[in-house]
This record gives sequence, structure tokens and C-alpha cells, in this order.
Amino acid sequence: MDFFRLNVYLGQRRCWNLRSRCITLGSIIGLYPFINLFFSNEKNLTPLAFFCSVGLSAQAQWVLQNTAANPETPPVYFSVLMHTVSDQVAWQLLQENADEATTNTLSKTANGGATWTFHSINGTSPFQAGGLHAIDGNTAFVTQFNTVAAGGGEILKTTDGATPGPKSQVRRSL
Repeated sequence: MDFFRLNVYLGQRRCWNLRSRCITLGSIIGLYPFINLFFSNEKNLTPLAFFCSVGLSAQAQWVLQNTAANPETPPVYFSVLMHTVSDQVAWQLLQENADEATTNTLSKTANGGATWTFHSINGTSPFQAGGLHAIDGNTAFVTQFNTVAAGGGEILKTTDGATPGPKSQVRRSL
């Protein structure tokens, strides 16, 4: 039984050399828009080249957000985690770009990213946000963990799309 060798080239540089009886190309091709795939078996080194330009028209177009015309998220913050609910609604956890800064800020868009609202997370000190799960444009949960002592945490919930309110304490158990 012949084994096939798959060499994946990105430009002139070989990225992978895989040997397999069964190769799924979709996952490899999806990584790069332009790659050349060369197949050969070890007895016959005649390459069969596939030149792939995976859906140029189907590729997503990136739109710049958070510019000077959109100052809702200050430029000194960066996104730690984002959760999209739909093509219009997305939530993100933000961290200030400073030494030893904690993740304690939340932002939300309800119009596909055209504008973002910026909210503080009012959890227990010294907790910081570690997780985010949004249900819709108004409801989201934020999980927080203790940054000083071992154990403990809390779950915060917002139901009005603003600063998370009532919290449930979660204690570490062994």
C-alpha cells in the first residue's frame, strides 16, 4: 500500500511535510488563501500541483473599529475576550494596557461594531474578570477569580446591557 507525502508550500517555504494514507485537505487549505499542494508517492515523484485561491470573493472583509471617530473604547485598552451573539451584538472584556493591570472593563456593541458602550465591572476586589458569556444584547455573565489569594471567585450578571450587577459568590472546594 502506497503512502502519500503531502508537502504544503507557502510561497517558496515548505511549512509542513505530512505522511498519511488519508489526508483531509479542507482544514489545511483553509489556513492560507494561497497555497500550493504537491502530492507524490515515494515510487513516482511526479508532483501533482493544486493552486488554490480559496474564495477570494467569499473571504470576510475587515473593517477598522475603535478609531478616533469611535472613542467609546479608549485606546489604552485591549480586548482580552470577545463573545458574539449575532451579526449585530458582541460583548468583550477589556484590560488596560499597563503593568499589572486587571481585566475589569466590559464593552458591548448592538449595531455590528459601529459603536461600543464601555462599562466598569464592579466585582469584589481583588477579583478580575476571566470569562464572559453573553446571552443577548441585554444579558451577559462575567466570571471573576481572585488575583491575590488562592481560590474563590464570583459570577456577575447584567440584564440591562450595562454594568454587571448582582453577583453569586463561588467558593473553592476540594
